[in-house]
Amino acid sequence: MPSDPVLAKRCHRSGHARCSLPLGQTPVIAPGVPFSIPFASGRQEVERAARGRMGLRRDVVTWFGAAWLPVWTLQLGLSRRGGVLRRVDSAIHVWNDYEALDGTLIQQSTEEPARPPVDIGEHPLRARLEEKEVGARLADAERGWQRTRDVKRLRGSDAALQRRLDARDAARKVLAVLGVDPPADSISIERTTSTYRPLWLGLLTRSGHERFVAVDGTSGQLLPAVSDVLTAHVQWARGSLGGPTSTP
Repeated sequence: MPSDPVLAKRCHRSGHARCSLPLGQTPVIAPGVPFSIPFASGRQEVERAARGRMGLRRDVVTWFGAAWLPVWTLQLGLSRRGGVLRRVDSAIHVWNDYEALDGTLIQQSTEEPARPPVDIGEHPLRARLEEKEVGARLADAERGWQRTRDVKRLRGSDAALQRRLDARDAARKVLAVLGVDPPADSISIERTTSTYRPLWLGLLTRSGHERFVAVDGTSGQLLPAVSDVLTAHVQWARGSLGGPTSTP
């Protein structure tokens, strides 16, 4: 919180994420999504997660604050061929958001999402994945699908056919996890943008174990997938946050 007592009181009432920045810190501007959920609401969700569903977990919230999740937003062009009497090509565009630590899909849109400039000067998490790594995963998944998709012409034993069907199903699931379902005949990455999403983030401890709980800074919803990713890389995340040791 700011050192000025008057400003600190205003910040406490507003719950604005920007308020915990030191006075005079230069803003760091990047494309992203602004906070719309106040401090108190984010804190409430984290404390509820610390208690658990039955109120019996008794995790300790050792740190809580605003953070910015790095995201790779990929604009994809998906081409498909369909039709009964005549085969017709169709193309659609989707925008997939992948968190930049493990590459997990966290959001998909069929319209280009707004990413206005936001100040990420407070607690931006460091990306673990580079742009090319996210694109490479998608390209590998597409190649796996193309290798296994056509089983109509396959000849051989029933066991061989079943193995091919299993391989096709597995390849389809990989694409679905990456946000391409049903699979497309071709996938092109048209643009990749580095963006940031706001989080209210809690570091919880119990019996010597640490875990993160992430709350969406725009909807106030818990983000289990993001929480799991941050917990899997707890030391990386702690380093990004400056090694938090106590609740501000």
